[in-house]
Amino acid sequence: MGIFDSLDMPGGRTKADLETPLNTPEGRARAGRAALDVANRGAAGVLGGPVDLAALALKPLGYDHPAPIGGSEWVGNLMQQAGMVSPDRYPLPELLASVALPFAAPVGAKAVGALASGVSALKGTGLLGPAGLEAQRGAIYLGGKTRLLTDLKAGKGSGTYQLGDVTEGQLKGLQRLGVPKTAGREVMMNDEALKHLMDRRMAIDQFSPEEIVRFAEQAMQPRAKAWIDPAGRAHKPSLQNEGLLDPVTGRRYDAQMPLAEKGAGLEVVTVVPRGLPSRKTKAPE
Repeated sequence: MGIFDSLDMPGGRTKADLETPLNTPEGRARAGRAALDVANRGAAGVLGGPVDLAALALKPLGYDHPAPIGGSEWVGNLMQQAGMVSPDRYPLPELLASVALPFAAPVGAKAVGALASGVSALKGTGLLGPAGLEAQRGAIYLGGKTRLLTDLKAGKGSGTYQLGDVTEGQLKGLQRLGVPKTAGREVMMNDEALKHLMDRRMAIDQFSPEEIVRFAEQAMQPRAKAWIDPAGRAHKPSLQNEGLLDPVTGRRYDAQMPLAEKGAGLEVVTVVPRGLPSRKTKAPE
């Protein structure tokens, strides 16, 4: 396993999932995919490094974005959209690769060339222009998703961070339901909301951390609509993604995320799989 030993495996997998012997076709294929991901993500770190440093310098002034345009995460997301890397992440190897690539010209040139090919493939799709970038907004961020899962598994919060953002249409819908018009699009997770998820969704409803993260991701998809319970005066405006299928019970439910205005953006109040019974109720066989 080497440098992968100290890492939490992405996508809810465990280390055992990657312990396939390397002398088997499956093991060699898995190792090859991981190595290619690390190399390409390392190239993204090289290309986006200057922007990342600039964003870091602006953080004390209130600018805090996990994927600034032109930064390493932004470049990596373009690579992922082009099919050049998988969603799996290996933070330590990626960091080492981003440091090593500038001193390995042939490898770096190949990775940068691959990126250029991927970006060229995206031209004409509308994803690289201002309108395309705008359309990509309105989703949970990979970094926010990973941090939420880590905090839920650890049973404690890690402070306030950006979980993702909403689309322009979602923001306008939330504003029509009472969210102040000064609110921005950023959606922040905090320790209070995390505690509610642990106390209610995990302890009482007995949903797993992975399920809670899935509900949050579904509620933040661009297709989710602004919604508020007309019968609940104290209820907050929410993002609601309707008609989802639960793989455990086979029931339909709505992934709901009540939001509150906080400073220049929004903050999560909780996450609710509306229409799903608790996992204490035995699923039908």
